[in-house]
Amino acid sequence: MDFADYTDWLAFLATLSTALIGVVLTVFLLPGAWFLIAVMAAIGIVWKPELITSPWWTFGIAVVIAITGELLELFAGAYGARKGGGSKIGAFAAVFGAIFGAVIGAPLFFPFGSLILAILCAGSATVAAERFIHRKQWEESTRAGIGAAIGRALATVAKVLCTVAAGIVFTIAVLND
Repeated sequence: MDFADYTDWLAFLATLSTALIGVVLTVFLLPGAWFLIAVMAAIGIVWKPELITSPWWTFGIAVVIAITGELLELFAGAYGARKGGGSKIGAFAAVFGAIFGAVIGAPLFFPFGSLILAILCAGSATVAAERFIHRKQWEESTRAGIGAAIGRALATVAKVLCTVAAGIVFTIAVLND
């Protein structure tokens, strides 16, 4: 980008702002990476088509990063439960507990409710599954639940990092125009 006129500066500032908003949305378990991709597509198609020199590569890389973040988020709680000694049912419970917690927590304790309840429900659901379905002792069940909660928390960190990476991809693409 040659920053020849004010619209180049506006496009650059819009890219940075959108990336930052995407990261904040992701912290609250909202689709921040997809927001970033959608806004950049709108900017690139409607407002400044010349903004990104190779849009297919840029958007392709950003979509792959976003999908990677989604997959990490989906399976990290389950992986944590398994690493903590949990069963497949405990891992399954961690995934659905995290989804349930995020949905219930968002309107109740905005803005951090979805994040906090996703972590707590992933761990609690795993403990319940291990204790009451597999009849494991409380110590074993709790260890699996802690693993699920830690996995869920790390999943959020990984997804935020993926959103940051997508923002960097778009920022570099705009600067390299």
